[in-house]
Amino acid sequence: MIAATGGQRDGAKALAAAKGLQWESPRGPVKVDPATRHLVQNVYLRQVERAPGGALVNKELQSFGPQPDHGQGQ
Repeated sequence: MIAATGGQRDGAKALAAAKGLQWESPRGPVKVDPATRHLVQNVYLRQVERAPGGALVNKELQSFGPQPDHGQGQ
C-alpha cells in the first residue's frame, strides 16, 4: 500500500491496493475479498490431544477451505 500511494496519505489508493491482497499467515492462506474488503481464510475443525510428554496440542481433523467472515452478516 505504501508503494501504491507513493508514501502519501491517500485512502482511496490504499484501499484499492489492499483489495485482493493474499498472503500466507500462521493460520494458513488469507486474502482480502475485493468486493467486501473482509478477510477470507481457512476454517479448521481441530481436536485437543495430549502429545507425548504431556503437552496439549491441536490436531487438525478437517479443513473447510477458504471461508468469508461469517460474523459480518453478508
